[in-house]
Amino acid sequence: MTRFEQQYAARMHSNIEAEKGPRRLELLEKGLGHGMVEFLRCVWFPVAGNFNDLFPEWEVRDFGNSYRYCLPFDHRRTQAMSAACGY
Repeated sequence: MTRFEQQYAARMHSNIEAEKGPRRLELLEKGLGHGMVEFLRCVWFPVAGNFNDLFPEWEVRDFGNSYRYCLPFDHRRTQAMSAACGY
């Protein structure tokens, strides 16, 4: 298991363990969508190295008319990451 997979699994597990709402718990247990996981794997994690500022917060409908959670994060940190990557 890679470092990303270990930290991702630990973060999702901690969010699931802490959740009290049945609807939100069900969505968290289904997991994040493929695109979000790839964003985390290819963009966020290589730059930030952790998931400290990420929290599954926003429930949205995806193209298949099912629900997913988005991961909002600290706007200032995103700007710093962009600057670090030369954007």
